[in-house]
Amino acid sequence: MPAPRNGLNWDASARIYSEVAPQISFYRETAAMVVAAASVKSNMIVADVGSGSAGIVEAEISRAAPEIGKIYCVDSSAAMLRELQRNCRAVQIQAIHSKIEAMSALIPPMDRIICNAAIWNFDIPAALREVRRTLKPLGKFAFTISEWDLDYWGKSTHPKYKVIDDELRRRALPPKPFRGSEKKLRLERLMKDLEAARLSLFSREEFEVETACKDYKLFYRIPSIARKSLPQVPLKVALDVLAVAIDRLPPYRLPPVRWMVFEVGMS
Repeated sequence: MPAPRNGLNWDASARIYSEVAPQISFYRETAAMVVAAASVKSNMIVADVGSGSAGIVEAEISRAAPEIGKIYCVDSSAAMLRELQRNCRAVQIQAIHSKIEAMSALIPPMDRIICNAAIWNFDIPAALREVRRTLKPLGKFAFTISEWDLDYWGKSTHPKYKVIDDELRRRALPPKPFRGSEKKLRLERLMKDLEAARLSLFSREEFEVETACKDYKLFYRIPSIARKSLPQVPLKVALDVLAVAIDRLPPYRLPPVRWMVFEVGMS
């Protein structure tokens, strides 16, 4: 399997991700939002792309449609899929080791394709073309993007960035080079990529998720997230800096995380 486009090694994050992700508010709430946007119904065949190892989307699908036909969990990390299979033993779930950009050769046509908080990992134009190849004519694709990965809401003033910068400065380490993804997606570019893939936007909704200090403490324990946040220092140092910094967040209410959920289908 080729190296991931963003250079992150998700294999090394599989076990800790499965442990902490179900406890993090924005993974749980966005999973519920994206499954609702997809209008998943009983007997459908569904793909969860960039599924990860925690089974959060799978649990939401099962709640929304107890008689779901089949859930194909597609991920480029073999370790993520092994951990997912350890956690989710439902017979409806089938693990597919593949990049989303090549999944159509490995799975049948889908009624629904879902991607929660992971689209920033992909080659977006190629992924959208593959989504179209994989959807049934009346199928839908639903996905979420956060303010960390979408250049729409402007520069974040979240207090977590100040405490991280302060801790880096205290250790005489290079400053944090960017907030969120290094290269954020632009909404206008995403709309053009959808059009180029011959996918139509059915709906787009903004929402917010209330997030506490504990969510960030858990989030930054994930090695790939720590590497994404502080790529300028060794991973062990990044994990320690983030743990110490987040402990210094003020005790009052933190700003919510802003998200968008998209529902698209065939043009």
